[in-house]
Amino acid sequence: MEIFTREMGWAVLFLLPCTVMDLLYQKIGAALLAAGAAGAVCIAGVKLAEGRTDFWEIAISLLPGLLLWGCSFLTEGKVGRGDGDMVLMTGLISGWRLCVGTLCAACLLSAIWAGIGLAAGKLKKDSRLPFAPFLLTAALGMWLWNP
Repeated sequence: MEIFTREMGWAVLFLLPCTVMDLLYQKIGAALLAAGAAGAVCIAGVKLAEGRTDFWEIAISLLPGLLLWGCSFLTEGKVGRGDGDMVLMTGLISGWRLCVGTLCAACLLSAIWAGIGLAAGKLKKDSRLPFAPFLLTAALGMWLWNP
C-alpha cells in the first residue's frame, strides 16, 4: 500500500500546478506538461526496473489519456488536449487501474458540478469548465481514501 500512496502522491503533485494553470488561463502550459512527462516517464521506468510493472501495463496505462485526446479531436477542441495530456501522465504515474478510476470519478464530479451550475443558472449550455480541478479532486480522493 505504500507504493500506491507514493505513486498517487506524485500524481497529485503533478496535477496541482496543472489545476492552477487551468483555472487561471484555461490552458496547461507546454513547459509544465513537458516536466510532467519527464517525471512520469522516470516513474514508469523505475516501476519497470523494479519489476512492479511490465511494458504492456505501461502501454495500457496510456489508453485513458489517448481516449481523451480522441474526444478532443472528435469534439473539435471542446474537450481540451491538455486534459488528455494530464491523463496520460497520470496513467504513467499511477497505472491504468487507478487512472481509469480517477478519470471516471473526475467525469462524475464535473457532471455533478455542471448540473448544479446549470440548475442554478450560473452556467450555460456552452460554458467552459476546466477539467484539471476535477481530476485533482478525484486523484486526492483516490490517494486519501485508499482502503
